[in-house]
Parts: sequence; C-alpha cells; structure tokens
Amino acid sequence: MGGSFLDRGSIYQLYSNAIMLAVLIIGSTALPLHLAKAARGRKLILFSSDQVYSALEEDGPYGEDRVKAVVDICKEKKIPIRIGVNGGSLEKSLLEKYGSPTAEALAESALTQADQLEKMGFYDTVISIKSSKVDTMVKAYELTAACCDYPLHVGVTEAGTERMGLLKSAAGIGSLLLHGIGDTIRVSLTADPVKEVAAGRDILHALGLRQDRPRLVSCPTCGRTAIDLIGIAAEVERRLETVNKPITVAVMGCIVNGPGEAREADIGIAGGDGCGMLFEKGKQVEKLPYEQLLPAL
Repeated sequence: MGGSFLDRGSIYQLYSNAIMLAVLIIGSTALPLHLAKAARGRKLILFSSDQVYSALEEDGPYGEDRVKAVVDICKEKKIPIRIGVNGGSLEKSLLEKYGSPTAEALAESALTQADQLEKMGFYDTVISIKSSKVDTMVKAYELTAACCDYPLHVGVTEAGTERMGLLKSAAGIGSLLLHGIGDTIRVSLTADPVKEVAAGRDILHALGLRQDRPRLVSCPTCGRTAIDLIGIAAEVERRLETVNKPITVAVMGCIVNGPGEAREADIGIAGGDGCGMLFEKGKQVEKLPYEQLLPAL
C-alpha cells in the first residue's frame, strides 16, 4: 500500500490473496478532509486495480461475485471505494496493448475499474493513478478527469529523495491543481513521512490553496545589494514558522526598487548601505540602521 494516504498503524487486512485486496480502515483521522467527513463513523475500502481487474477478468464469475460481495457491503454501509492504478502493476492486457505504462494505459485501467463498479450500481468511488514520471502522471489524470467526475487522489509516486521528490511533486501536483484537477494529494518521498506532510502543505501554500501562514517575498541578489540579503531572508523565514497569519512579508535587497517591487506586501524591509527602510503596503515608514531592521520587522 506504499504511497497511499493511510496511517500504517490504522490498516487492517480484510481480504488478501492473489485475486483481490481490500483494506479496512478503522476510524477516519488519517483521511483527507472530504473523505474524513464522508467516512466519519464508517470504514473505507480500498482496491488495487490490478487485483480487482484480475478478479473480474481472470477468475470468471467467482471472482466477480467476490468483488460484488464487497461492493454490496460498501453500498449498504455507504463506504467509499478507492481504485488505485499503479504503473508498476498494470494489467497485462493493457501492457500488451500500449507497450508500457503510458498515460493512456493508466487512464484506461482506472476508468475500466470504475465502469465495473458502476455496472454493480456503485458510484461512491475515488480514483488514484500513480506514476513516477511527472508528465505521464499529469496526462493520465487529465485524460481521466475528462471522462468522469469522480474525486481524484493525485501525486507522483516514488518521486525520489527529499529535494528532487519535492520538485517533481510540486511540478506534477501543482500543474493539476492549477487546472482544477485533483481533490486530495499525496507526496511520496524517500524521507521521513513527516516531511511528506510538510511538503504537501508547502505545495498547497505556494499555490495559494492554503492561507493559514505568512507568504515570504524576497528578491535575488544583484549589484545593488548592500546587506546580507540571503542571511536575513533565511532568518525571517525561520521566525515566520510560528506565525499563523496569512500576511505577506517582503525582504528586499535595495532601497531603490525594493518597496515598489514588494508593494503588495503587508510589511517588509529594504536594505541600503549600512541602513534600510521599513515599509508597509509599499509605503516607506522608517529608515533604520542595519542592525535594527530585523527587530523592527
């Protein structure tokens, strides 16, 4: 279940064999908000697409009956089902058709599973498509979103180590969310899982979809920079970690263009030669010695 949004400690195996896997979640604290609200006081069932497909395609009526038995229970108890499609475990028939786990193959797999559930009268479905290739992941979700209205759980799987994994996740997840595709997200890093959560929040914050903390605006260094811009910006960022207000703070390197370039900031500083300017909403407030800039801010 790597890359799922589940708390490992909350996972219990309901069925496990070569044909089908269903996971039973106790409680809803680990679920994204829209699922947590839907599943409060209930349970959540998850199917792996290749396993369900095998049950439906290779195991005949018996396999379909097993899937339907679980679907009927989910329908009765109003339990959502998540379809998970992974490029590393795609159905053999689709690999033969497309030659590799292409975006088209991933999308077809997801839509096929959704169609099977619909034939059983089940529509409370969430779709998750996973690929370690950003372009493949994005296109697969675009194709899927164009064909259905099911909630989509988006993310780049096996994205890599912390730095590159964050970059790939930001590119893939950000591209989709900015185009209105995606209901929940998953960041997959070869790092401490806590950093995955932090990375997801950072991505949403950068996109303007979370506004529960400050936004820092700072310019690059140039020939006019007369202060330790890099050091000051880093320190301001550190101090803002404990602030929960959706304000914009600017740290600019020169007093010539700084206030104007950061006119939308709620508050900021612009450095000069041994001094600097404190400004609010683009307007100069007070000229201060260099050592007083940070305390004033």
